[in-house]
Amino acid sequence: MATTLTPEQIEGFRTEGYLSPVRVMGETEAEGYRARYETFRERWPEHVKKLKTKAHVLCPWVDEIARHEGVLDAFEGLIGPDILCYSMAFRPKGPDRATHAGWHQDSAYIKIEPIMILAALALSPVTVENGCLRVIPGSHAWGPMNHADSDDPHSILARGQSITDPFDDSAAVAMELRPGEVGFFDFRAVHGSGPNLTDDTRLMLLVEMMPAAASQGEGRETAMLVRGEDRYGHFLADPHGLGEATLEALAAWERTVAIRAGNVYRAATVEANEAYAGRRKAV
Repeated sequence: MATTLTPEQIEGFRTEGYLSPVRVMGETEAEGYRARYETFRERWPEHVKKLKTKAHVLCPWVDEIARHEGVLDAFEGLIGPDILCYSMAFRPKGPDRATHAGWHQDSAYIKIEPIMILAALALSPVTVENGCLRVIPGSHAWGPMNHADSDDPHSILARGQSITDPFDDSAAVAMELRPGEVGFFDFRAVHGSGPNLTDDTRLMLLVEMMPAAASQGEGRETAMLVRGEDRYGHFLADPHGLGEATLEALAAWERTVAIRAGNVYRAATVEANEAYAGRRKAV
């Protein structure tokens, strides 16, 4: 196994459900990807919301990040040599002093076994002041918690979801990151984020990976093999190499997101489904 993580880091992740910070690329390279995002915003303003999920289908340079050697070398220590990318999801948070994410578990809506691991990749400085992710150590072992959807216009989450069960958040850890660093967390871990209280946009990219052996209880979504082999075929293959926001890429994105929404939003309203697809929520 080729990984840049130490045995202590790997064991710490398994025990605590998170690992942060880990450098996977240089600051200059990360800032270059931020510039690519800003260029996309300027060129394709009508499509920028679509980068909230499956961004690698729309942008070859996001596909490039998903296959980045530094990113995959770190992931390999946590999920092994055969790696599928579930999604690449931008999470910009503008300086509106209101946008936030309530405490939640991604595993409440993404029904994948045995595990998915997310890396919050900083493409700008990510701090407490601008709304970095906070995670509760050990909460990945708590089991499923009850969640409720909301129509909170300031929630960065498509369903405005948050945990309704009582729990202690006093041990929460802030995952502050420099550009090019990631914070890993188990998708079962309880996490959330506060508002951006600065005058600059916080730009973070969620890199969502799983072992090729992973499967879903119902439905069959898409994924992209980024390292090793897929000997299982549990997921349909994501479209690849269609160019940036071309007609072919846009059509492929619509198809893949419709498949995902059918699973993630199986019990949700039409309005929530549309929000997930990037048609309603403000960036």
